[in-house]
Amino acid sequence: MRFINPKLWLFGLSFILLMPAVFAQPTTSIGRQSNYIKKIIEKFHYNKIDFDDQFSEQVFDGFIGEIDALGMFFFQTDIDSLKEKYYHSIDQEIKQSTAAFFAAAAGIYYNSLLKTKERVERLLAADIDWATSEISSYDEATYKLFPANETEMDEHWRLWLKSEVLDGLFSGEFHPNPFETSIDSVLQFEAEAKETVLKKELYQIKSFTEHPAGYNTYLSSYYLGAIAQVVDKYNSAVNEMNESVEAYNKNNDRMNNNRGEYLDAWNKSAAKFTDKHAPSGKAK
Repeated sequence: MRFINPKLWLFGLSFILLMPAVFAQPTTSIGRQSNYIKKIIEKFHYNKIDFDDQFSEQVFDGFIGEIDALGMFFFQTDIDSLKEKYYHSIDQEIKQSTAAFFAAAAGIYYNSLLKTKERVERLLAADIDWATSEISSYDEATYKLFPANETEMDEHWRLWLKSEVLDGLFSGEFHPNPFETSIDSVLQFEAEAKETVLKKELYQIKSFTEHPAGYNTYLSSYYLGAIAQVVDKYNSAVNEMNESVEAYNKNNDRMNNNRGEYLDAWNKSAAKFTDKHAPSGKAK
């Protein structure tokens, strides 16, 4: 008969007992907040909420959609990697008061914000091609949400910044009558319009990376909000946020309508500009 070495047996027993502590995710402040939301929901919500894979998917999509609706920060590889690890486990994290998904996404997002600062500065320092007529469309059927590489991300931002500078040039902030003058007169204020856009974009980035409450604390409000949005899109806090978004969208629609009017004027002026400055006379 063979006997097990008592020391080995005790070591094995100790290892088995310690396994939960070794492999369990440590609780975090954000994880505990999410768990508190779960307990409040289970105690007071009028409908039974299932914290399952579908719930995880909705939180994931909602959070990413809130912080990167146009795919200007995450690459497709980032999204694929996060989905592979966390798409169906966020519900378990909430139950365990952990937030591994949030921590991973927040780390990627923070690094991207820093890179975006450099990207915006570089693209706005370059010449803008006004001779080429381009339209920024974010239609779901044609718009590639998350870029595959740096080149595609640059193109996302190039078109965005060109549109923002164009908005500034025709806003009346620089030239008093941009619709009633030549394109050359409008372009005299290009440097000022670029500087305004640069300050705006850098402020937006800084509002996250240097938020007074702290980067993680501020970003977590979007994560916890995504959880609340899944549970009840009509709760008061989320409803107020939705009302603000709706008001913004209505205002944006009005801006887009106005933009359509001056794009026609812009294209006509751009054609004259191209004819005048093309190397061989009239552009082909």
